[in-house]
Amino acid sequence: MRKIVFEQVGNIGMVFLLAAALIQTVTFSTKSTILFGSCWSFFLIWTVLFGILKWLYSKFWKNEGYKFSDGEFSSKDEREKVISSKAVTFAYKVTITILLVECLIFAELDINSSYLQIAGIFFLSGSIIFAFLAYMLSWIFYDLKI
Repeated sequence: MRKIVFEQVGNIGMVFLLAAALIQTVTFSTKSTILFGSCWSFFLIWTVLFGILKWLYSKFWKNEGYKFSDGEFSSKDEREKVISSKAVTFAYKVTITILLVECLIFAELDINSSYLQIAGIFFLSGSIIFAFLAYMLSWIFYDLKI
C-alpha cells in the first residue's frame, strides 16, 4: 500500500506543479512572446527528484514488489493485480464522470479567452488529480477489503 501512496502523491504533486506552470505561462505571455516563469523550474526539479526517488524506492524496497518501470502497477502477487485492476476501473469511472460534469460546466461559462484558458487548465488538472486520488483511495479500500 505504501508504494501506491508514494506514487500517487508524487503524481499529484507533478500535475499540480505542471498546472501552476501552465497557468503562469498563460497569464504572463503575450501574443508575441511566451514566458516561462519560476513554476517551470519547480516542475522540472520535482520531475527529476521524483524520478530519482522512484528509482531509489525500487532499489531499496524490493520486498514490496515495486518496479521503477511499472510504477503504481507494480505487483508482488496475484492479489495486488486484482486490487490494481479494480482500482483502475473505479478511477476510470470517476474520471469520466468528472470530465463529463466539467464539460457541462465549461460549456456554460461566459468569460474572456485568457480566463477561459486558465479555467481549462484548472479543470483538466483537477480532473487528473481527482483520478489519481480515486485510484489511491480505491486501491487502499480494496486492499483492506480483499
